[in-house]
Amino acid sequence: MTETDLVEGWSPLPQVRIRQALAEDIGAVTALSRMAGVDIEDEVMDAVRTGTAGSEVRAGLREGGKDGFLRVMAGRFAEYQSGDPRQLFPHVTLVLVAEHDEQGVVGALVAYPPLGVVGQMLQLNQRVGGGVEQAMQILTMGVVRICRVKSLAVASQVRGHGIGAALLGYCHKVYAHLGYLIVYGQASTTPGLDAFYRRQGFEVLDIGVGFDPWVVFGVHADIRPGLQERTFIWNRPSGRPDLRQPILGRYDTSTAPPP
Repeated sequence: MTETDLVEGWSPLPQVRIRQALAEDIGAVTALSRMAGVDIEDEVMDAVRTGTAGSEVRAGLREGGKDGFLRVMAGRFAEYQSGDPRQLFPHVTLVLVAEHDEQGVVGALVAYPPLGVVGQMLQLNQRVGGGVEQAMQILTMGVVRICRVKSLAVASQVRGHGIGAALLGYCHKVYAHLGYLIVYGQASTTPGLDAFYRRQGFEVLDIGVGFDPWVVFGVHADIRPGLQERTFIWNRPSGRPDLRQPILGRYDTSTAPPP
């Protein structure tokens, strides 16, 4: 797993290359995401356009993985310590495309740390009198240890050939290589989607049920899907019995709206 892999792309399927999105891919990424019912934020597309998107993901891969990524991000945090923390998120945003030799971009994936969840936790920390140190811990862990798959879409004419699985698989591998503990997303109840995510190694929760990412933040939180959505989640295998895990299936969205 190297920076070159991400930039030049992987070829898991005949005539298909999975790579990081470029400025010229913005139109295709936007159209595919809308086809899947997701509007990608202008800030994400601006980051792709300027080359900011995934800059520290690339740097982390260039530096060898988890430890190198943390060193790179330490410098980034120091730079933004007195600025707007939202400026950190584009640097760890991953936008991947599946490019077909003849048909162009036929698939797209967008993933990034859950800015809304981190923002709510920072607000809660302030309300309960938490200090700057606690706030920085929340922000740091929210940026370097958890990410959300915002959108995954494949053009209708090439579905069923493993392109969606390849996009999701490489997204997961990149973030896992950098030391992320949780990769998750929220999907509709379209028949077959739950089986698709399970085949890719994700746990799929019941409709409307979320999880508590305390393994990331060190405090209890609540990440939930919409009322007619299901959460799919991967968390790093323990490797030893005492490693903490997210608490799955603890929350139900019938009591409150999702973050």
